[in-house]
Amino acid sequence: MSPPFGFFRKNEASKERSADDATIHSDGIALEQASSIVERVKATQTQSMLVSLEPIKRSVENTLDNLGKIVDDLSRENLKTDDIKFRSLVENSRRTIVSTIMRESSSQLSLPQNLNEALEFRSRLESLLKRFGDASGSHRRVLNEYMKKHSNKMKDEFETLSRLHKKTHDLVSKVEVVANECSSCLRVIQTAQENMRLTDVGQSRISTLSQENKEEQILIDKLKNEVQILKSSQQYLDAFQTLEEIKKVEEEKEKLKKDTSNMFSNISRAITKYSYGTSKITYSRLEKIGSRPWEIFDEDIMPYLQLLQGIRQELISGKMTLKDSSRTIEHIDQIMNSLENISSEIKEKNDLLSQLRSSGAGQIQSKLWQIEKEITNKIEFVSNRNHEIAEARKAMEIRSNETKKLVRQIEEEILEITDNKYSIKKPYS
Repeated sequence: MSPPFGFFRKNEASKERSADDATIHSDGIALEQASSIVERVKATQTQSMLVSLEPIKRSVENTLDNLGKIVDDLSRENLKTDDIKFRSLVENSRRTIVSTIMRESSSQLSLPQNLNEALEFRSRLESLLKRFGDASGSHRRVLNEYMKKHSNKMKDEFETLSRLHKKTHDLVSKVEVVANECSSCLRVIQTAQENMRLTDVGQSRISTLSQENKEEQILIDKLKNEVQILKSSQQYLDAFQTLEEIKKVEEEKEKLKKDTSNMFSNISRAITKYSYGTSKITYSRLEKIGSRPWEIFDEDIMPYLQLLQGIRQELISGKMTLKDSSRTIEHIDQIMNSLENISSEIKEKNDLLSQLRSSGAGQIQSKLWQIEKEITNKIEFVSNRNHEIAEARKAMEIRSNETKKLVRQIEEEILEITDNKYSIKKPYS
């Protein structure tokens, strides 16, 4: 019985349209429908092949049964050989042929239930033919000379088995090609579906970020308005003047600090020389007036005046000599005469700063800085999100172009598989 190969022709396959196909609208089909169409073609072709393999399988079993009977008869045949020296060779050939064909013909064949099993069935027939061919081929001369009757019968069955193998090969190979085309198309469909899913995720992400930016911009505008109101208030203007005054006093205090440092730098060599061999407390005070003299005004200046007096006395008495001792003494006198006034001036400025800072101007300035910093942070955050949105849109555009190519490929492959032209809906546009 010959297998019905007609179902492989595309014009016949195209007639196998389901009710779903009849409902396709002019705007095209969804990818899910495309997948169903391809799956249906694959399943229909495979099922038709499996149905066609059933009579082939029965014919193969019948052929194997015939071969088994032939070699069974051969095993009992009394072979006559004129030359006794060939008897052993003939018997050995008979045993080999009988054993091989008996073993192979007695094996069970299962009816394929899917394409993979059909491929295994085809391979099994190829293996049978090869083993039978190897066994008969290597003993062909003996078969033709001493077992001619059985050899002709086996040859007929081998030819039958070969024809059945060819039918199986043609049948399975054609479906294998179609199945591979369908599987390839289904993989492309899955890729396109994943791309569309990622596009939806990207669009949702963009919408979320855009909405967040709108809300953030409303807060930025609100904060900017708050800054404008604060800067135009009398409270801020008063605070601004206070802060300017604080700045001015701090600059004056800084100048006093610098002037004090310059005064003491004129006697640095004397301070260093005087510090040799002094007590720990004295050395600490000398180190302070030598490197940070403005700090002495934070405490009682009397010990420092006494230190200066001690240095002056050693210079006058000659116990400590410097190259310009007289000039150093003049500088010491200048410092000692200025310390009280400088101390009073610094105290006055510290009191004024304390008073100005307690006015609340600093809190207003701090509030303004806090608002402006929050505005800056929000603007930076919005900018970063805009960059993220731009990158997401760029990725979506790339993915959309890739999806369009995949859809065109799907349409071409479905046309090749079904001989019907389908248009895929394009929700990604």
